[in-house]
Amino acid sequence: MNIKNKKLILTTIISLFAIAISILLYTPFQKITSTNTNTGIEFAVVYSNAMDEGFEVVKYDNRGNILNEQRFKEGQAIYYFSEFKDNYYLMSERKNRHYILNEDGEVNLLFGPEKYEKDRNIGSAFSRSSEKYMFYSMNVGINPEYSPNEYMSELVYFDGSKSRNIELSGYIQSVVEQNNKAYVLSFNGNNNKLGIYVIDLLENKAIKTIPIDNHLKQFEGYFPTGLNNGSPLQVYQNKLILILDGNTKDTQHRPIMQIINPDSGKLEQELSISNQDFEVYDTQVHEDKLYIISSDSSFIEYNGLSDKSKTVHLDQDKNFVKKRESDRGNISGIKIIGNQIYILYDFVKEVPSKRNREIRAYNLETGDEEVKITLNYRSDKEIIKFFSLN
Repeated sequence: MNIKNKKLILTTIISLFAIAISILLYTPFQKITSTNTNTGIEFAVVYSNAMDEGFEVVKYDNRGNILNEQRFKEGQAIYYFSEFKDNYYLMSERKNRHYILNEDGEVNLLFGPEKYEKDRNIGSAFSRSSEKYMFYSMNVGINPEYSPNEYMSELVYFDGSKSRNIELSGYIQSVVEQNNKAYVLSFNGNNNKLGIYVIDLLENKAIKTIPIDNHLKQFEGYFPTGLNNGSPLQVYQNKLILILDGNTKDTQHRPIMQIINPDSGKLEQELSISNQDFEVYDTQVHEDKLYIISSDSSFIEYNGLSDKSKTVHLDQDKNFVKKRESDRGNISGIKIIGNQIYILYDFVKEVPSKRNREIRAYNLETGDEEVKITLNYRSDKEIIKFFSLN
């Protein structure tokens, strides 16, 4: 065989190998099939960077087997996720460039209203959905082009066909929907005051503002806590639930719950959530119960709106507790599914490519550990988040 033919064969082999690797890295997810039991749960884990471009989406089964992986050259700080009408919305905290993953695994781009340039550093502070609407925010800030005189945000929402948006003063931190009205939590950094905008979604206009009594006295007060994808504001038993924490030595990590009538805007009740050290990470409503979850190893369950609650401590053995302390194991995401609470841990002591990352599931009633999912995919991305495909 002459040298020319050898080179041709070698070139062909290299090309076929490159094509095979490309297919491996970019094959879309297979069609997602849901089941009614937790044994069929699958997870999408997203790896991204706060500043550098590029992110990865890896699909795992409930045993930690890698089912599929996709890599994207662009995309920053993919922090927030919402499911709406069989699509999964992956939202950037950093830029006006987001992603939609459909049930067949195909990925499409999502940008904000046309008046904002694509890829501008106008990211989202949350994305949330109800049965009727998908919402996300755009943190515009004080911008010479769009809002030169005051800090401004944009609420974007759609019902599956028509997309609308409305400008709101301040930094908006959450939204919930009830009876075609959006209740939007907003913070004014100039005076440290809180309020809830009430938006008529059919007319696309703000109809009133509900002031929030956050016990403000000079620089002291209570502010939304557990800012995990807008979790401080919830709808529970047809009431607005707001979770706040103090900012002084005596009040910090002593969270309170405000119960607000959405129609009148009246504060009906204010409850102390915990008199012991309790740092809120997340708040979720699940199967007619309200869960307030700490960043440590416990959660509080409310079965109705009263000061009676149930505290559940997670069963974590001494080795795991020691590992969390020595390797700086941080919670990076929480999802309640069925009768289990799934927690994503990221041990951040090492550089990202060497970190241990795992999902552990605990029984909602007892706190007993029932599942451990080791995430074996190695990524050099510093941020890790997850959502369930169920």
